[in-house]
Formats: sequence, structure tokens, C-alpha cells
Amino acid sequence: MILEYNGCGAEPNHFYDTGYTLTGAWKEILKHWKILYRISKYNHQQGIPYWPLLKGLRFRYETKKYFKLINKADKEIS
Repeated sequence: MILEYNGCGAEPNHFYDTGYTLTGAWKEILKHWKILYRISKYNHQQGIPYWPLLKGLRFRYETKKYFKLINKADKEIS
């Protein structure tokens, strides 16, 4: 069952409050990253180019700005 769809930017959160140890939680995060790597590699083999470093850095910068706006709006609404 899919509870929500967050894309690759979200962290796996099924280990919160479920009895996972810190080591177990880190293993889940590393598993998540490995899957993302494999998807990225597959996409590259299908002709989708990797992002250049600057494009990735710009994307991260814009994302941080967006989240600041969301958090501000959330505080105003609450």
C-alpha cells in the first residue's frame, strides 16, 4: 500500500517510532540512497544525462529558498 508519494527528496520515515535502532535506521537510509543511485545509473544508460555540479547546486539553493517560504507560510497559518 502506498501511503504517500514524496519522490527522491524525501527520507524514508518508516523507521521512526517502530523500534529501529540508530544503526538500523542508518542502514535504511543507505538502502534508500543505493536505490536512488541505481535509478540514476539506469536513467543515464537510457540517455538521460547526469546533472552538472553547478546545476545541482543551483537546484539545492532554490529548494532551500522554497522550503523557507513554505515554513514561513506554515507558521503564519498555524
